[in-house]
Amino acid sequence: MSEVRFDYNIEMANLIWSNSSDDSDKEIYEKPEKPGIKKSRPMLALDNEETQKVVVRNVKEKRTKELDDTIKLINNSARIRDVSKVCDLFANLIQVFEKGKFNLKTDMSIGKSYFKTLLDIKTFINEQWESRSRLNRTNARALNTLKQRWNKYTKDFQAELEAYKENPNRTPEPDIDELEEAREPTPVDSPVTVQEEPLPPPASDKPDEKDDSEWSDETDSSDVTTSSDTDSDIGSEIRLTARHFLKSYTQAKKASQISRKRTTEAKEKKPKEELDDDKKGPKAGETLEELTIQRVLNEEDKILSLRGRTSERPTQLVDGLIKLQAKSREAKLGDALALRLCFRIISAIFDLKPGPINTTGQSRKWELSLKYVREMLDQLLQHPEIKLYSTYTDSEIETVGEEVLVIGDPLMWVERLNDQLFNLLQNTDHNSILYIDRLRDDVTLFVIFNLLEDFLKSISATPDSFVRLAVMRLEHHYYKPSALLKATYYKDETLNPDEIVLKMGEYVFENDSKEMYVKSVIFLVYYLAINDDWIQVQHIMLTHRVQDIVQQYSKQVQILYNRALAQLGICAFRHGHLDIAHDTLLDLISNSRLKEHLAQGFNPRSLDSEQEPVAMKFILPYHLHISVELIECVYMCAAMIKEVPYMASKELETKKRLISRLFHNQLKNREKQLIVGPPDSSRDYVIAAAYKMREGNWKQCCNLVLNVRVWSLFKQEKQVKEMLEIRIKETTLETYLYGFSQAYSSISLSSLADKFELPESTVCKIVSQLISSHKLQASLDEPSRSIIIHSTQANRLQQLSIRLSEKLDLLTSANQDMAKFKQINIPQEYQRGRH
Repeated sequence: MSEVRFDYNIEMANLIWSNSSDDSDKEIYEKPEKPGIKKSRPMLALDNEETQKVVVRNVKEKRTKELDDTIKLINNSARIRDVSKVCDLFANLIQVFEKGKFNLKTDMSIGKSYFKTLLDIKTFINEQWESRSRLNRTNARALNTLKQRWNKYTKDFQAELEAYKENPNRTPEPDIDELEEAREPTPVDSPVTVQEEPLPPPASDKPDEKDDSEWSDETDSSDVTTSSDTDSDIGSEIRLTARHFLKSYTQAKKASQISRKRTTEAKEKKPKEELDDDKKGPKAGETLEELTIQRVLNEEDKILSLRGRTSERPTQLVDGLIKLQAKSREAKLGDALALRLCFRIISAIFDLKPGPINTTGQSRKWELSLKYVREMLDQLLQHPEIKLYSTYTDSEIETVGEEVLVIGDPLMWVERLNDQLFNLLQNTDHNSILYIDRLRDDVTLFVIFNLLEDFLKSISATPDSFVRLAVMRLEHHYYKPSALLKATYYKDETLNPDEIVLKMGEYVFENDSKEMYVKSVIFLVYYLAINDDWIQVQHIMLTHRVQDIVQQYSKQVQILYNRALAQLGICAFRHGHLDIAHDTLLDLISNSRLKEHLAQGFNPRSLDSEQEPVAMKFILPYHLHISVELIECVYMCAAMIKEVPYMASKELETKKRLISRLFHNQLKNREKQLIVGPPDSSRDYVIAAAYKMREGNWKQCCNLVLNVRVWSLFKQEKQVKEMLEIRIKETTLETYLYGFSQAYSSISLSSLADKFELPESTVCKIVSQLISSHKLQASLDEPSRSIIIHSTQANRLQQLSIRLSEKLDLLTSANQDMAKFKQINIPQEYQRGRH
């Protein structure tokens, strides 16, 4: 490549302007200046500095050199098989060529070398693709990226590449208009002259006319514009002013107008839909000519390249894959390819960003995911010959010979589908029709579970896969009564839901010892509790001892455990075990955070703005909620049955052991009220009934307790009310004997039986228990069938005197301790024990 070198000094300037005669050179300094015009001064080098040499090239030479250097670097990197470096240099090659396209378009040799380089890169890609198993992780990923870039860049001129490949020596005929519009290169041997051209007008005169980006890039370069025409007054002078280092305004304006004109004509020829597609990028699912497996895979790669672009519609990727799958089926390219695309569609659906739940987009997302997951399992069962790979490799394998490799994990996608249904129910208004529709989809999900089980059996999956499937099934079964399961899922008369649920739980017990094991135990406890299998629930709780290890697991497992405890306490209450019900529900009720323990709500005041979104993730859907009012009513009734007789027996004692602090607090709050109104909530009904029980009025106590509306939530409402009535009668009898026994010398058993409407045998049993435990100072007289009260106990006046003396003793001891602390001398006569 020829170069022109010169020094910015007077001697070299004379050599550059060698076309002028010696006489004209002498006239340069003798020519008088024109009046009113300031003569421009030449750029001179300093006398003490070394002569600086500057290489002057035109734009075409600069762009050609950049292109050649990039091609050399690509060839060198390809020789050493540095795929990552070739990938980066290919991007630079495209950038350099696009930047200098306007300047290089008349050079046919450059087009040939550029095509040759593109074909060499394609050959390099094919060679490395065959041996990709030997590549490291970085080069394998770079090879995939390079292949995608090459296919995307060359898709518009594939025909020209094929033509060059067939006949590399063919010279294309240049366009005459382009030759005329292109700038003429400056001959190296011609003398360099300076042309006086008009300065460009200011930007404010014509704001709509701007230079092209190509010209703006070349404005700062040190190129010299040449011309054969010189002005007689200025041509012989040495004027290296700013004009000679700027692009010609007229040429830039002309190039800009030509570029705009061609762009406008191309847009007018294109229909509106194609223009929109040009803005969006590669058209997803476009019509493919002569469909083959390789073309479908290439189209798949092009569609997947849209992933992550903010300018694309969220569903464009899904729609493109669905159309591509339909076209591949029409072309009958095989079931393996259709299954591969099905996995791609499912992945794209789950990658969609979550939006507002009550929208058409979210409903369509759920329906599509449900549809294609079921289609995936149907195809896997219908075509067992298709080989399925559940793991990904560094470089994704597309085809090996005639076989299309399908990569995916059906169990993982079913778990994702299950989680998506939970999130939809969690964030949907339970009063809406959409919530009911999602609940109905639970039946379809159950069918998918059955299909997945058949597939896992066909491939002889590991026990871990069956454990994960069993836990998913238990998540949908544990909160439903057996009658509902029988009517919805197991309609066959030979199937027993209780046996199926227990069998799934036992399978998890045998094959897992971690979190899945604990969850399955909790699910079984919950299921058996709501189905009133009290004996089996006790056996499971005592055998597995989940209560000792549940604190080691996640918050979700602890929430499930709290829910199981609540149902366990309610089940014990229904079976009449009120002491067990009270002790089971005590921890849930004691700290007034029952909703938080059951993940059914939280107090916004107790959480900040960062903790609130985290707490919302654990809130359960509405159909999984347990009635908080029912739990409180059950607990308060059990506390009343335990606490009221104890309070009556220890009425005059100063130190009392509190069985239920919550129950005591409710009693104190009622005593502080000046005006006590009628009960409103279930808690008020139970507290009012407790006062009637202390008075011995069991009838009003029963009316208050049995009128609570929450008992209608029980399936065995009648049996529960009968049990409560009997327990209230017995507890009221015990309280009556504690409180009013000192008013009698003897009491007939028949009178007590008539008063409390209990069998005489039951009354005798209760009295015998009180006498044997020394809670009642009395004895039974069998011949008279009566109770003889022993007046060994102090009367009420004596008991109050004893209490007063105990309090005075405590007050005196406190005063003495205070006096010792303050070091005050107490007179001897006031000291204790002195008179």
